[in-house]
Amino acid sequence: MAIQVDINIDGLTLAQWLKKVDTIVAGRIGLTSADLADFCSYDLWADGASPADAADECIAGDDTFADSGL
Repeated sequence: MAIQVDINIDGLTLAQWLKKVDTIVAGRIGLTSADLADFCSYDLWADGASPADAADECIAGDDTFADSGL
């Protein structure tokens, strides 16, 4: 039995996409998305949001960094 792995419109699995999001977030604030408040990662991935756009939303959604301009 084969396991189906979903990919988004950019050809990325959720895990690949999240790794890119985390790289961007870490470059900006030194943390990953796992260190911040939850964000709708699956919905953003499935809707075709870029990792950069998702990183923006992830950072903006966390009260610590929301008003920092990062």
